[in-house]
Amino acid sequence: MEITVHGAGFDSLNTVHFGRLVIPSVPRLNDSTMRFGVPVDDTFLTDRGPAPVQPLASGAYDIRVESRRGRSNALRIMLVNDKGAR
Repeated sequence: MEITVHGAGFDSLNTVHFGRLVIPSVPRLNDSTMRFGVPVDDTFLTDRGPAPVQPLASGAYDIRVESRRGRSNALRIMLVNDKGAR
């Protein structure tokens, strides 16, 4: 699944803060749009250490985009594990 974010001030490469995860080098599509894949695990957790990779849990996550101009306000999304859904 991908998330599309519309806004202003995106750089050619941005850092996305997805809850506690930090996803570096996310490109913009144009000056006001960027798209990135929803993380499936905690690979982008900066303080994860040598622990095995863990899947992301369902729940609310704040998304912020950071560029050279600063960090955006938070956008809250709900991540739902729908393996059993039809």
